[in-house]
Amino acid sequence: MAVRYSGILDGIMAADAANRADDERKSNQEKYDKDQERQDKLWTMQEQKFEADKRLNSLELLTKYVGKHQNQSDSSGGGKKVVSLETPEHYIKILSNIGINEDAISRVAGTGAKNLKSVVTQLSGAIETFLKNNGRDAPLPLDIFNEAISGAILTQPTGPTIDMNKVQDMFNIELSASELLMITPSLKLPSFTMKPGALAITPIASLEDLGKLDKQGIQYSVSLGNAELDKLTKRSAQLVTLSKEGALDDVTMAEQAWVTQRMTEVQGAIASVKDGDNFFPIASLYGTDFIQNLMSSYPGFEDAPINPAWRAEAVSMTVPNRAVAQRLLDIGILKVGTEIISRETGRTIKLKPYKESN
Repeated sequence: MAVRYSGILDGIMAADAANRADDERKSNQEKYDKDQERQDKLWTMQEQKFEADKRLNSLELLTKYVGKHQNQSDSSGGGKKVVSLETPEHYIKILSNIGINEDAISRVAGTGAKNLKSVVTQLSGAIETFLKNNGRDAPLPLDIFNEAISGAILTQPTGPTIDMNKVQDMFNIELSASELLMITPSLKLPSFTMKPGALAITPIASLEDLGKLDKQGIQYSVSLGNAELDKLTKRSAQLVTLSKEGALDDVTMAEQAWVTQRMTEVQGAIASVKDGDNFFPIASLYGTDFIQNLMSSYPGFEDAPINPAWRAEAVSMTVPNRAVAQRLLDIGILKVGTEIISRETGRTIKLKPYKESN
């Protein structure tokens, strides 16, 4: 009987040993599978990094090759010195960090590092001036910056000087559309010139000091008045010359009368500021423009106790007729979108861009 129980016990112990061995085998298998999975992921990451590094190296070599080719194309002999520049991506990143929108950046992105550096330099100077005048915490006037870049004069050269498809094959890399735009050289670097005064920013009154508001508004309005007066004076001189050359037509005579009257009005408004503290005449001409500029930059002024002169509703400008209005629009005295009143019809006209007929 004892032998029988001993056999049963041995069987149980053998079964337990077998189960433990099986459990250990399964555990070892699971550990191996996890280790293998981690190793596979590690290899995948390494392969991805290798491919990324390989592409970056190829892109860098391709960029240098194209840049060298471009420098040779731009040189005019005589050992022309090539100015050292950062890559276009460097300047694009700076513009993006400033807050320039993508459309504006795209407009200058493909014009070369030299133009990009020029834009960054001009913006940096404008920003420094703005912060000096308005305080280091003042929000930047990004709308002015974006408009300046978007409205810049862009002169594109003709055709590339290098076959970029062959270059990609040479370096075994496929460039994205944006990379092609930035890297592809031109026969000559495009000309990208921001218009004079495009980055000029009128200092805005501080939120902490309402007492400065009138002074800022006067400076802003007088600046606009002087700019308009300069255009009026030049046009008046042209009209005087025309009148000496012969009889003027009805439209030109009406324009001359309007220009003379407007010059007197603007000169009087500016003089009233210089002679004393009466800024109501200048505010009646340009106050609406100033207050809109102020509110868009500092909405907190909406409920501030601002001098009523700046809040007065602008009176639409009156001109003899649509033909005169078109001439004033052409020489920059009136702007597209301005609402004027035609004395001839008594109706309000919203100025639109002139379109030549085909």
